Amino acid sequence: MSNTNSTPLHDNILQAGLTVDGEKSMIAANLDSSIFLAFLMGMLTFKSFEFVDNGATRDTIFLNDFGGQFIIAVLLSVLNVISFVLGDVLLIHSHHISSGAPYDNWDRKLKHSQALLLAQTIGFSIAPSLQPILNKVVAAGILLSGCTTIITTVLIIYRIHSFSRHYEISSIKFRHIIDIVVQSGAVYAISLLIFGVSGMLSGQRIVNLKVPTYNLDLWTTTLVLPIAGISTTVMVARVSTLSENTTRLSQESKHPTKLEDLGWWCEKASTLLLESRNAHN
Repeated sequence: MSNTNSTPLHDNILQAGLTVDGEKSMIAANLDSSIFLAFLMGMLTFKSFEFVDNGATRDTIFLNDFGGQFIIAVLLSVLNVISFVLGDVLLIHSHHISSGAPYDNWDRKLKHSQALLLAQTIGFSIAPSLQPILNKVVAAGILLSGCTTIITTVLIIYRIHSFSRHYEISSIKFRHIIDIVVQSGAVYAISLLIFGVSGMLSGQRIVNLKVPTYNLDLWTTTLVLPIAGISTTVMVARVSTLSENTTRLSQESKHPTKLEDLGWWCEKASTLLLESRNAHN
């Protein structure tokens, strides 16, 4: 079938044997690397402002870190909450992909709660006098995200368990998948819960700096943001490296690093359970 939008470069790529899936993979890699580059450039801009442009003395570095550009402080607070909101939405969506059930009231309320917390974060960030309230609002959102991770992980595991019981098939074959899901969900949830609790602790404040818990806040922030992406990526990578049945699953996966693939893995696990049942019959 001819392509009306074909170009000489596109024709050369097709002649080289690059498939559509290969093109999609290259596009995804390009997009992911561009997003990561944008993040690094943002960090470089902030650190250049802090250390290069206004880092003449220790005092100026300290003041710029906690009392520098106001817009940067607002953006950091908002972007942190946005990342948790997106993660929760994708995680809930993956559960419904795997179960095929309509959206229930509990997850609608959960999404609305996260959206409300995001709006409150923006409003409180604009008013510095409301910073103590902002910290508790952000902490509540983080704790809500941690509970969402736990609930969704339990529901995914329950789906696999109930399916295997319904068709009287042993779920031992998929115990390794359940173990991986539990381990990844536990790491992410525990990091979020610690992060949320540290945000709610009271203490002497310098602007938005809680002196007694500063080290805890700093390290939990540094750890929880990478864990949000790494835990899921490692989970899917561990599953895709398994032999036999899971090898077949990994070959069909189009996006092995996205949170919504939790639902995809459960759907494929259900398919394998059906195949095993038919084989026994």
